[in-house]
Amino acid sequence: RIISARSDALHAASSIRVAQMSRIIAQIAWVCQNDRKKASPFGSGVQQEDMGIFLTVHDEAESILKAVEQLGYELSELNLGGGFGIRYTEKDDPNSIYESVKNFTDTVKCEAQKHGLKLPFISIEPGRSVVAESGITVYTVGSVKNIPGVRTYVSVDGGMTDNPRYALYGAEYTMLLPERPSAKPSGKVTVAGRNCESGDLLGEDVPLPEVTPGDLLTVLTTGAYNYSMASNYNRVPRPPVVMVNHGEDKLIIKRETYEDLIANDLM
Repeated sequence: RIISARSDALHAASSIRVAQMSRIIAQIAWVCQNDRKKASPFGSGVQQEDMGIFLTVHDEAESILKAVEQLGYELSELNLGGGFGIRYTEKDDPNSIYESVKNFTDTVKCEAQKHGLKLPFISIEPGRSVVAESGITVYTVGSVKNIPGVRTYVSVDGGMTDNPRYALYGAEYTMLLPERPSAKPSGKVTVAGRNCESGDLLGEDVPLPEVTPGDLLTVLTTGAYNYSMASNYNRVPRPPVVMVNHGEDKLIIKRETYEDLIANDLM
């Protein structure tokens, strides 16, 4: 993957910016030397229901493909990256798979025809839409701190070590109390982690019922980017992963211990 789109206008992209044309083309040329018949140079790193970003970046990408083709290389595959959009909160309204695929193919066909390119094989990485909604994360509330006129903090036994997405780029989630899932929110809280960092948050202005220490707090839609991004920051062990199916549970990843954390230490 050589190009990655910005997830929104406020945050920097990963990978290489579209503006770095010469460097991008040089890298594509290097890839093509290994396989002249097929290359997959492009992938946008956003939920693909955001068609504004998709259209803007892919328009730029087509000019790159045209420049590379002029070098004598055939680029037969266009990897649109990930993937179909999902619903993290009520604000999200992702397209159906049919609508997404139609938008992708119509755009690629139009751009290929406009630039005189052969229509490439289109691939997509749908991983998030396959597994995200099947996963949840369950925390235990350790303390609740109300600062009058400022905010209420709900501290849990996890945080940026098991889910860094809010700390990194403000990813929002739906949260609830699983022991009272139908209870109406009594206010908005800031959910903080255990890692002694000002940015160790799982969410701000989260609507929740009244929370007390010892309550369980569930974060929905964490099946895709959660455990895969977890770390041992501050020497915090990672939590276990349990699979549940038809009322039966199975431990599939053990809880880490402090012994696990020092297993590779030699002194």
